[in-house]
Amino acid sequence: MNYPPRRCKRFPKLYQLILFCVTPILLFTMSCGVVDPEDEEKAYSKENWEIWKQNSLLGKGINLGNALDAPYEGAWGVVLKEEYFEHIAELGFSSVRIPVRWSAHHSGTEPYIIDESFFQRVEWAVDQALQNDLRVVLNMHHYEELMENPEEQRAIFLALWEQISSKFSSYGPELYFELCNEPMDQLTPQLWNHFAQEALEVVRHTNPYRSVLIGPGLWNSVDALGELVLPEDNFLIATVHYYKPDQFTHQGAIWVEGSNAWLGTKWRATDSDTTNLLSHFDMVDAWAQTNSVPVYLGEYGALDSADTLCRVLYTSFITKEAINRQWSFAYWKYSGDFGIYDDSLNLTRDFLVDALLEPETIFKTNLEIALEDTMSVDPGSDFFVTLDDFEHNLLGQNRLAVLYSDQFEAPPESSYCWWTVWHNDSSQISDNQGKKIYSFQEAQQNSLEPNVSDLIGNWGKEGNGLWFNGHLYGSSYPFIGIGTVMPGVYNEDWFDFSNLTSISFWAKGKGEMRVEFTTDTILNGYSPEENWGHFGAEFSLTEDWQKHIIPVSELRPKAWSQAQQDNLSWEDGMHKVTYISFATDQSYGIAADDQIEMYLDDIRLYGLRYEDFGLSEE
Repeated sequence: MNYPPRRCKRFPKLYQLILFCVTPILLFTMSCGVVDPEDEEKAYSKENWEIWKQNSLLGKGINLGNALDAPYEGAWGVVLKEEYFEHIAELGFSSVRIPVRWSAHHSGTEPYIIDESFFQRVEWAVDQALQNDLRVVLNMHHYEELMENPEEQRAIFLALWEQISSKFSSYGPELYFELCNEPMDQLTPQLWNHFAQEALEVVRHTNPYRSVLIGPGLWNSVDALGELVLPEDNFLIATVHYYKPDQFTHQGAIWVEGSNAWLGTKWRATDSDTTNLLSHFDMVDAWAQTNSVPVYLGEYGALDSADTLCRVLYTSFITKEAINRQWSFAYWKYSGDFGIYDDSLNLTRDFLVDALLEPETIFKTNLEIALEDTMSVDPGSDFFVTLDDFEHNLLGQNRLAVLYSDQFEAPPESSYCWWTVWHNDSSQISDNQGKKIYSFQEAQQNSLEPNVSDLIGNWGKEGNGLWFNGHLYGSSYPFIGIGTVMPGVYNEDWFDFSNLTSISFWAKGKGEMRVEFTTDTILNGYSPEENWGHFGAEFSLTEDWQKHIIPVSELRPKAWSQAQQDNLSWEDGMHKVTYISFATDQSYGIAADDQIEMYLDDIRLYGLRYEDFGLSEE
């Protein structure tokens, strides 16, 4: 993407004159040897540090995480080795990001001198990369004290950067600085703007043209990018991290409370999976264009507890998007749980390497596999109960309720065995004539005749089906949905779904939806404000009819609900189920203004029998 040049106001003429006079002296007195004397004029030419070129040369990178950023090297099982750098270069990567916990290696008292042996170790790592033609992003990582008490740590933060920038001032443009990894907590986005400005001024005293990376607050999140105010400088690169959705990338992470409930979460590059990601990346591009800076995606990836096919799809999709947008990137990370390499087995995870180096091809191939896999899901049983096929009753009752009425007495008037809609106050559901469909509450409160039966007609996959058009609107997590109870009374009559193996249904339309089972555990185990974490799974509506088969292994509480935080699983609620629904999922976020259209037909509950509902076989 071509952005207009960024105006620089950082160097007044007097300061430029000083730099012009001092630079030859610095070059003459260098003893590091990193810059070849024959290339000094070229290396220290301002044009050689042009920031768009610099970002392009970073290209495809890898994080060397959990080594120098640990409390001490080796504490997290990773000690850097020469062969790591050789391996990364041989694979075809062009850069490494070296996270460093400088805050654990200084004197503790003014002037906060960095331990010389640690300094030499970091310099060794930088030199190893450069000797293998790998560019280097050197950062300040895991500065926890700064996050907890920024003002108290300000002087130390600046003193550390004064020493780092001085130590590496003789290095050429192949070395980049990143001022701080993932500002967060008490180092708010607003405060971080000031700290970044001050740290950059310190760096510029000895490194006038050094490429410097600055990211937003809130863990370098794209959500905080709008609050980042970059200093006026021609040699800056904006950096962001991307791990959304956490439920997929961090499933089972021991450092994330409640993440075991996410185990089994899939990412198959469906519309639901990619819509938010593309929206976030578009937002980054727009911000970068406005601020005239290139972009470095400094971290992304998925934990090895996730499904391998899904990891490949996720990694290749993000990588190809970054490349298409002319971003540089560094995957998290080289070794360990996210890594492309297993040190204990001396094994390269080629499926991840290929996803990073040949993302277009790998994504296309694996997307085809994922689609075939989705279509060939085993329902887990040869028998099933039809919840509804919309053929036998056009009044709005589900099929099980009709059978109950035929075999016994009609369900009591208080029963919710009818299909019913619900939505927040500003949203609406209508039929194919544009007529408003009343929620059960609206009908009761206004003495209206329920009209959900208007949604049932000859527009199913074969014969009758259910169809609705919804306007999802609001600024506080708006929602729309339609659902039905089993035979009996809502929240009074419960059915044992422990034999359920999967739910299947045909659907088409437009939108991101979630099928949910409401259970006694969720209804009665929590206070009303916590009563929204129903067990379910997301699915995307497509233009053509598609059969969805969702095994119970994919049913989990809604993200961030109390049920999810408490690590509840389907097994905690399956013995007492009262309600099944189809509702908009959480991908729409806190505010929405979207049109939703859903056709639904032939809903089956595999593994259950009619006697589970007190009914004889049809």
